[in-house]
Amino acid sequence: MKEEKKYDLFRGVILKERGMPRHGYSIYKNNERIGYITSGTISPVLNTGIGLGYIRRPYIKVGTEVYVDIRGRKVKAVISKPRIVK
Repeated sequence: MKEEKKYDLFRGVILKERGMPRHGYSIYKNNERIGYITSGTISPVLNTGIGLGYIRRPYIKVGTEVYVDIRGRKVKAVISKPRIVK
């Protein structure tokens, strides 16, 4: 039986509060670390923080509410497909 990976799929993250996700920041759901950011910035189109990262499989559904730990402050975000802006 193949061992399940700790972090499974590459997904986008869109912040719902002020902040900027950066490489290495953790992603949480119910106080459990479920992934991490690989890159992030402020989107000039969406005018909010966006990032890309790896998320554990049970939490990859688009629209799932999560939190990104930005320097000790948990910022509300949602999961999106890696192509954040069409």
